[in-house]
Amino acid sequence: MHPLALVVLVVLGYAFLGWYDQAKRIVLLSRLLSHYQIEALMERLNNGYMRALTLEDEERQALAFEQQHATEQQLAEQLQKLSQDLRQQPPADVRISKVPLPFARHWLPAACFDLASVMTIHANGVSALADNPTGIAAKPRARQMLAEVLLMQHTCHWFCRNRRMASARLLQRHQTPYEDVLGRVSQKTRDGYGHLAGV
Repeated sequence: MHPLALVVLVVLGYAFLGWYDQAKRIVLLSRLLSHYQIEALMERLNNGYMRALTLEDEERQALAFEQQHATEQQLAEQLQKLSQDLRQQPPADVRISKVPLPFARHWLPAACFDLASVMTIHANGVSALADNPTGIAAKPRARQMLAEVLLMQHTCHWFCRNRRMASARLLQRHQTPYEDVLGRVSQKTRDGYGHLAGV
């Protein structure tokens, strides 16, 4: 076989393996998410916060933020349930690879972290803000909640594809760099996430 043809075959084989592994991850997460309304709740919360932030009257703004409480609680509950569902999956299937290589979650577990564990961190971060035991004011609480949600979304995209693509999508769709989101979540979320993801 001609050397160039062999190189082409190797490249195509590598690309196919990457596509196949990625497709399996997307199918798995999509199946689990189909039982919930997490994306719809995230969009509702984002729109509600954006409307509240545009109001100049403080009383109306406070009421608009308060009206998001039920959505916050629903989102927190569904994220907790999703993290429990993830724990029922085979461990190798729910690893997030830190290296963009096909099937690295199976043959290189040391370079991976657990999606179920990091989803629990995200769920706990959202729950803490929804309950708000420390009485964070409405505006900073909303901004922090949005950061918690965006970081969770970044984790899902990282699992399905890779970290670089997840960060690019975050910047494209929300005009927010990954580092900025990481800097705006709670210290507890940042520490737990950083310990697992190694960032």
